[in-house]
Amino acid sequence: MISYAVFVRKGEPYQAVDDLRNKQVIVVQDVYAHAWLRTNRFTPHIIPVKGPQEALRVLSSGRYDFAVLPRLQGLELIRRADLKNIETIGPPVLTQKLCFAVAAGNADLLAELNEGLVRFQKTGEYDRLFLKWFSLYEQKLHYWRYGMWIGLIVFGAMSIIVLWNRTLQKSVARKTSALQANRVLLNQIVQGLPMPTFVVDRGNHVTHWNKACESLTGADADQVLGTSEHRRVFYGEERPPLSQPILEKTSGDTLSAWQAYTLVDGACEMEFHFQREGLPDRWLYGTATALHAPDGELIGAIESWQDISEYKRLEAQLIQTQKMEAIGTLAGGIAHDFNNMLTVIMANTELARRASPPGTPVVETLQKVMDVCEHARRLIKRILLFSRQTELEIKPGYIDRLVSQAINLIRATLPSTIQLEHRLQSRSRVCVDATQLQQVLMNLCVNATHAMGGRDGTLTVRLTTVDRSHKCLPDDLTSGRETYVKLSVSDTGHGIPEAIVDRIFDPFFTTKQRGEGTGMGLSVSHGIVKGFGGAITVDSHVGHGTTFNIFLPVIQDEATTDPASIENMPRGGERLLVVDSHHQPISGASPTLERLGYSLTTCENAQQAMALLESAADGVDLAIVSSWPSEAISIDILRDIRKLRPGLPVVLTAGYGVDNERTMAAQLGVDAVIREPIIFGELAVLLRKLLDHQEEEGSRYKSAKQTEVPF
Repeated sequence: MISYAVFVRKGEPYQAVDDLRNKQVIVVQDVYAHAWLRTNRFTPHIIPVKGPQEALRVLSSGRYDFAVLPRLQGLELIRRADLKNIETIGPPVLTQKLCFAVAAGNADLLAELNEGLVRFQKTGEYDRLFLKWFSLYEQKLHYWRYGMWIGLIVFGAMSIIVLWNRTLQKSVARKTSALQANRVLLNQIVQGLPMPTFVVDRGNHVTHWNKACESLTGADADQVLGTSEHRRVFYGEERPPLSQPILEKTSGDTLSAWQAYTLVDGACEMEFHFQREGLPDRWLYGTATALHAPDGELIGAIESWQDISEYKRLEAQLIQTQKMEAIGTLAGGIAHDFNNMLTVIMANTELARRASPPGTPVVETLQKVMDVCEHARRLIKRILLFSRQTELEIKPGYIDRLVSQAINLIRATLPSTIQLEHRLQSRSRVCVDATQLQQVLMNLCVNATHAMGGRDGTLTVRLTTVDRSHKCLPDDLTSGRETYVKLSVSDTGHGIPEAIVDRIFDPFFTTKQRGEGTGMGLSVSHGIVKGFGGAITVDSHVGHGTTFNIFLPVIQDEATTDPASIENMPRGGERLLVVDSHHQPISGASPTLERLGYSLTTCENAQQAMALLESAADGVDLAIVSSWPSEAISIDILRDIRKLRPGLPVVLTAGYGVDNERTMAAQLGVDAVIREPIIFGELAVLLRKLLDHQEEEGSRYKSAKQTEVPF
């Protein structure tokens, strides 16, 4: 029996016989395999040769795809010719059986041949010759009986190995499946996190990279998975990865290079300023935690990052706000002391003015002093408003007067290279806080001055009246009035770029250099104007200057009188108790109160006031109490007064550091609170109001007593 095998060159991509269909095949001409190939149509490309040696030589030279030759003969010829680039593949493709043939009618000869072969086989000589001439050349030195025993042993061993291997494969498959499931679960968790998160192995190579990381860095997962590219795309080679201290600490290495990181319960955390070309700058807060296998072995780490840019921005704003509060507190303290001095100056100036003959130069000079004091009073109010030490005083006023006063202040601060022009064409009345409106105008003019940068330029302030039909009115006006004043501030500076014009009213946004501004001027101005029921707009073109327009609702005109004249102040004849610890503010107002007809008794401390009230409880119609540096002292005085005279009207003067007047009056149990520096007209009106109310209450009480009917 002869087995035919397929011979191919080593290195060819043929693994099975089916791979050779329709290929070029070499076969010895007119042999059994040649006829088989032509009959079975395995391939139409049959190359016949004269002998097997030629077939192997042609195949070895690289021509054609394979050869079909007797297996044993082909292997022996390969060995003899030392053809190292040829091998067989797959099982035999066909088998040829060999038989004895005799002439017809010679059955006896055929029987004798068969009997002889049987006897020859029983002697073992047949097997020896078969092994010698027809076995594989590698096995020619082995006897078949040894091979059988070895085969049995190998079969038994292989069976044991196969059984053990199957058991091992099942165990490995279970563990592999569990590990794969854990990896899938970890990948789903990492991919589902909204924060940039990635996982590294023990060698700091990325194994997971979620979508948030791709959005943050612009690097796809395919670029970094299996690599250490996160060092470049995430950290920019500026510092080691956050997970590296964890990995090095676990391996016993020193952490001296990683002291900048914060280790918390075995995890690392830090804040990181992410800066990459072409990407927005961000502040990130990151944590890195070690990953361990079930046996406790370190297998990697996971890093997760959170965008804290908004937090950092708010933190910077908070720091800036705290600075402003500190400045406000300092300014408020200075204003408190200045209030006391200003009250005395104004009181004595008013007395000197009234004592001077009307129309003389002295009166005019003293009036100028009063005007300066009034301006100082408004300045103090601005300081206290800046430090949130005072409340708004929104009342009607003529817009042209308010703007003119602000222009007079601005003119003195402008450099000589800038020309100030004003065109005030409206005398309408608006309801505003004068100090805040002037603050807005000052902010706009200062910004205009900076925009012109010390070059020659023109600052123009215009004031006109417009109605709702005017096309320039903004859509966000909320007052619903028909008429508005339009206050415009224009400069000839460099203009505002279109890219940032929508952000100029944002808090802390500024284009100025460090030290030139805080970025709060326009934001505060916008809030002030909106609080007046108005609106503020901007019109700017780069290289052609900027114009800010303020729209304020107009109110109907009313007749007013000047309350500053003593002739217009309400008078009285009641008895007033003054408790003054400062020796200045209320005492400075005493001469004016006496000229208005009031009888004053002044006490310097609480003990004197209590003694006076106990000795002559009905000899006082109203008490004016100066606020003490300690609120507790003021509360004690007021409580004692209320205890002795429950119905006595009490006025408390308040300087620096007080709350809303109504709130403070309710908390301390007083009838009214008046701020320092004291304005005599306001004090006179307040006293008359309280005393008249007290008199009405007393009249009603007496009338009720007279109409009582006894049983």
